[in-house]
Amino acid sequence: MGFPTIYIPRYNGTPIPVVDRESGELAAILTDPKNFPDDPAFPQVSVLPDNVEIGLTTDDPRFNVVLGGFFVENTGFGYTNPIIEIFDRDREEPNGEAVAVVRQGRIVNVEIINTGTGFKRLPEVIINDPAGFGSVIFPVLNLIPREAGENPAFKPGEKPIEAIFCQSRDLKNLY
Repeated sequence: MGFPTIYIPRYNGTPIPVVDRESGELAAILTDPKNFPDDPAFPQVSVLPDNVEIGLTTDDPRFNVVLGGFFVENTGFGYTNPIIEIFDRDREEPNGEAVAVVRQGRIVNVEIINTGTGFKRLPEVIINDPAGFGSVIFPVLNLIPREAGENPAFKPGEKPIEAIFCQSRDLKNLY
C-alpha cells in the first residue's frame, strides 16, 4: 500500500501519515515535537497524493486508534446543556464519550470521558442542544501501542509519538 507525502515547511523529520486502508482517508499525521523549529508559528501542512512506503494504516495490529482530543474551530453560541455524541462511521454506532465545557453559552473545550477504541477513520461529532448552534468541533485521533502480551506484533521498547495534528480550514497545524 502506498501513502501520501506530508510536507511541513522547516520540519526536521519525516511526518508519518496514518490512513484507513479501505478508503484511503487520512486519519492522523504523526510528528515528533523535537523536530519542529523553536518558533513553529502555525506551519502550513501539505498532503500530496503519492505512493511512498512511509506510513501506517489504522488497522495496524501494533496500535489501537483512539480519541486523543478535540479541536474547537468555532465555539458557536447560545448553548445551555449540549450533549456530544461520537459516532464511529465504520461500526455505525457510538464509540467514545465526551462532554462540552461551556462558558457564556459557547463551547470552549471538549473533555474526553471515554476515548473509544479501534477507530479506522475520523468519527462524526454531533452536538445536540435545544438552544445553541454554530459550534464546529473536529476530533483528533491518537495511536496507542498495544502491549506485547496483547499483540505479538508489538515490539517492546517502541514508544508512541506524542504530537497532535489537527487539519483545519486552510490546512493549518493548530496546537
